Amino acid sequence: MRFRGVHHVEFSVLDYENSIRFYDRMFGWLGYTSFWTLDVGYRSTYYMARFPLPHSYIGIQPAAEGDRLNPEDHVTGIHHIALWARSRKEVDRFYTEFLLRAC
Repeated sequence: MRFRGVHHVEFSVLDYENSIRFYDRMFGWLGYTSFWTLDVGYRSTYYMARFPLPHSYIGIQPAAEGDRLNPEDHVTGIHHIALWARSRKEVDRFYTEFLLRAC
């Protein structure tokens, strides 16, 4: 199992249905497969290259739609990037060795 790198990236899009058609084609061409569509008051679709083994994945969700989304938190673009970490110590090390030096 991988312990360092990108765990997942989630994008918020304005036109969910058209975006999913586009990402299905693009990610499919790149070797990714849609492995899950989740509906919890809004819809999210997830893509992974080597399902079902643990691997980075990409999520697509609407930018502002449904009861459960806060539009200020879900503007168009990258919603968030999550990183792999073995422990809190590794997160702290990333913060001090990378983030503090980048500022």
